Amino acid sequence: METVADAKARIQETAESGGYDKKPGSCPCCNRVLKAYRRRIDSGMALSLRWLSSEFTRTNRWAYVPDAPPQVVKNRSWDKLELHGLVERRGPDFAGEWRPTKDGLDFASGETEVAEWALVFLGEVIKWAENFVGIEDCLPFNYEELLRG
Repeated sequence: METVADAKARIQETAESGGYDKKPGSCPCCNRVLKAYRRRIDSGMALSLRWLSSEFTRTNRWAYVPDAPPQVVKNRSWDKLELHGLVERRGPDFAGEWRPTKDGLDFASGETEVAEWALVFLGEVIKWAENFVGIEDCLPFNYEELLRG
């Protein structure tokens, strides 16, 4: 009979090899659906990070996201940006308050690139893409041109 530790090790191994990336499985202990997700930085996330970075640079304070412009508020992908290490939440007593990390500031300004995707399994990154992208690769248009009018 398989122990919980054995099942956990097998599940983790299957996830790391990409097994749950293509076809979901189920936990032999609790029957929970197991699926790994590729999380890319999409255009909404990139625009939200740009807003957060400019807000933080301007005020040097945590930003209260519910007060952000509507397109930023409706994005709701802060946790995915957090998986990439680009933002951090203030803490459990400060709901909705976020700030960019140093990597987030650098990515938002175009100074660095990040992995094209993160493979997330049970809320944790288990694998990173080998290819890297810059923020302009994540945007559907040229952000700088839009700001210039």
